[in-house]
Amino acid sequence: MEDITEYSNLEQIVINDKRPLVIVFHKADIPQCAQILELVSALESKLKSTAALSFAKVEFDAAKQLCLRFKVKELPTTLIIDETLNELSRIIGADSVQAAKSIQEIAEQSSERIQKRMLALIESAHVMLFMKGDSDAPKCKFSKQIIQILQEQKIDFQQYNILSDRAIRERLKVYANWPTFPQLYCKGEFIGGVDVVQELAENGTLRSELYGNEAMDLNSRLEALINENPIQLFMKGDRNYPQCGFSARIVSILDSEGIEYGTFDILSDPKVRQGLKEHSKWPTYPQLYANGELIGGLDVIAELSQLGQLHNELGIDPK
Repeated sequence: MEDITEYSNLEQIVINDKRPLVIVFHKADIPQCAQILELVSALESKLKSTAALSFAKVEFDAAKQLCLRFKVKELPTTLIIDETLNELSRIIGADSVQAAKSIQEIAEQSSERIQKRMLALIESAHVMLFMKGDSDAPKCKFSKQIIQILQEQKIDFQQYNILSDRAIRERLKVYANWPTFPQLYCKGEFIGGVDVVQELAENGTLRSELYGNEAMDLNSRLEALINENPIQLFMKGDRNYPQCGFSARIVSILDSEGIEYGTFDILSDPKVRQGLKEHSKWPTYPQLYANGELIGGLDVIAELSQLGQLHNELGIDPK
């Protein structure tokens, strides 16, 4: 149990832990206090795996203002407060039976709430990362490493800072049977820590592990669309009705060069539109491909045309 002497210390524990707090107010020269401290310490050990409660003790002579604030007039007093500092239970004196009953009942209720909250977080995104800090400011080298891997692999994910929530942090360790962080989940299932994710990335199987047949099917479809014609343009709209100025300009260039090409309207299929950005690591449209290879967007095509090198770059003979 942590010793508390200031209200700010107590408040910080409640804010960080996000679970009820058991506080034993005691004094060294009162024998009954030792009995209650021993009981509560044993319950703390017993309930540790549930991560349901936090525990602390306050020595009367060292924190008289704190005792006054909680209106403690007799010792020992065992107080249980919730996450908003509201009193849940107060046991005055060395009533071990009542203290144990109250602590265990509140622990059970808290455990159920934490479990529901944890599962909701795990299932709140297709890919969910529990880490120290966030993607903009990781708080450990392993969290920083896994963020880099996911970003390099173009994985969409949500994140949760476990340093801000001790209850979730401790419960996840038990739930996943994995004692460290970061932890990566997909569709509610635990994938692993940074070593597992790094190995999957190095083996080229991370996306299929996270997206399964959907990712494989999409990649196959993208490859088929890219190779549908020797020269294939992915654009907004089609060559007869371009839906943006950039698409209209690239169509004009290709037509003026007498180049034969097929088109695909990326506005007609959001999965293709997003998937192709990741597949080719090119964030904008239009995109022009020749013999299955990305040539570039409007700026690249315009420059090649101005230099008289477009046909050569596309691997076709000028007409």
